[in-house]
Amino acid sequence: MTAPLPISILHYSVCSLGTIANVFLLAMILLRTPKSMRAYSILLFSQTLLQATTCITSGIVFMRLIPQDMSAFFVMSGIGRVFGSYKIMYYLYSVMLHGHAHYSIMLAVCFSYRLYVIVSPVPRVRTTSIAVILIYLPTLIIFTWFSQSTLYDQESAKVALSGRGASYVFDEKELVTGLVNVLEPSAITGILWVCAPCIPAYVVIIVAGQHMHRILAANSAHMSKKTSKAHREIAKGLVLQACLPAVYTFSCGTYLFGQLDLVHGPAIEYTTHMAGEWCVTISPFLTLYFVQPYRR
Repeated sequence: MTAPLPISILHYSVCSLGTIANVFLLAMILLRTPKSMRAYSILLFSQTLLQATTCITSGIVFMRLIPQDMSAFFVMSGIGRVFGSYKIMYYLYSVMLHGHAHYSIMLAVCFSYRLYVIVSPVPRVRTTSIAVILIYLPTLIIFTWFSQSTLYDQESAKVALSGRGASYVFDEKELVTGLVNVLEPSAITGILWVCAPCIPAYVVIIVAGQHMHRILAANSAHMSKKTSKAHREIAKGLVLQACLPAVYTFSCGTYLFGQLDLVHGPAIEYTTHMAGEWCVTISPFLTLYFVQPYRR
């Protein structure tokens, strides 16, 4: 069964818009970042590059996620079918997932940075770059491992799904595979790394946001209007961006309900990952609007 046309149109529209917006923001960061923001631009650049990569791989893969018993099947309907290899598509899927997993983490890091520079000197670009790399390494390692998980071959996957009804019978154009066992250490670690960081990230965001508000209110008399306004604008943008990962609770919920065989069907199985596409598409627009050097 091919993807429903309305879902396909929505998917490719969102991914295309997200790719264009993130690439444009990358150009703005490279061309318009003032010296005073170079350290912060390292965070913005790494986050935006991650978002652009996620949009591109989402568009290529166009994943339908079908949990079943202790397995999770993947129907890949995207333009990447031209590769003719479910393994290549699964590697691209791992890249896409690692972007979604790291999104919340980077938001928490950005909040922490904004709090830090209010009370301390701006860190050096080199220090910020090293911190970004160290924070990114766990996600990179986990999803490199996840990409090595044991998979069904195409024929076995199609046979395993065919008993579920007409909506689970696939033609030769669609690439189908799946995780043989979601409890395999490499698989479950990747799944948890997608779902779990949202909660501690939100704790960091809330605590950092409260401290930022108090410090800015207490020190407003000692700051220039321009500096105070810049801090508040960036903080406002971050707060709005922090609302976006709530969408991932929908994705995690639909996956969990599917794994427990409570909810299933093509529409919900496609939208499990499509929900996350909205986060990485809306995010660059918020940065472009609320970070003044990029808005001009």
